[in-house]
Amino acid sequence: MNEIKKVPRGTFFPYNRIMDQDIIIFIDGENFFRSIKENFFNYNISKRDPDYVRTKDLKKGFDLIGFCKYVTRADTDNLKKIYYYDARLGSDFSNEVIANQNRFLKDLSNKGVIVRIGKVENKRQKGTDVYLATDLLTLGWKKEYKLAFLFSSDKDFRPAIDYLQRNNKRCSIAVQYCHFHYGYCRALDDVCLRTQKFKNGEILRFCSTYLVKRWKPKPK
Repeated sequence: MNEIKKVPRGTFFPYNRIMDQDIIIFIDGENFFRSIKENFFNYNISKRDPDYVRTKDLKKGFDLIGFCKYVTRADTDNLKKIYYYDARLGSDFSNEVIANQNRFLKDLSNKGVIVRIGKVENKRQKGTDVYLATDLLTLGWKKEYKLAFLFSSDKDFRPAIDYLQRNNKRCSIAVQYCHFHYGYCRALDDVCLRTQKFKNGEILRFCSTYLVKRWKPKPK
């Protein structure tokens, strides 16, 4: 069994034998789309300027499946599953917003994405991070993947990742922290064996015409 070592920051393509193995992508939905809005469509979301891109438009206009296939382009045939985590909106939200979310989640499911749903209490997500951490650990111990792509900048995942990479004796496992310029998490970078920062063009190519017209990447 080959030992997995921390690879140089920014390394994307297979660095050692493990990169030829099965891949699963884990997406923290709220964190992922919020990061895209903050990095590429709004300088300050709270200001709600006239060109503000609404979440429903972003989810409708961004090719999430295509993007997932792209990020594993070096090992496309080894992308086994995509897990997407979100929280079910409650009565605090309008019927239109709830309907848009249900439509989006149903579309993902129809395309083969495994959707895990928590709930919203007091406008805060509950359960989604627990589902993601549990799946990351459980699927790793079951040897259903050798490389996990994590799209989240929530530092709360650090203990689970550290435990998985250090204590799984049955097979070598690596987690790759995937992030954008704004919202970077040092804690995840430090613990994950691989880290990848995605550039403007890598997001732009999967945006609809509507989103491209409202493109406002943050200056680096």
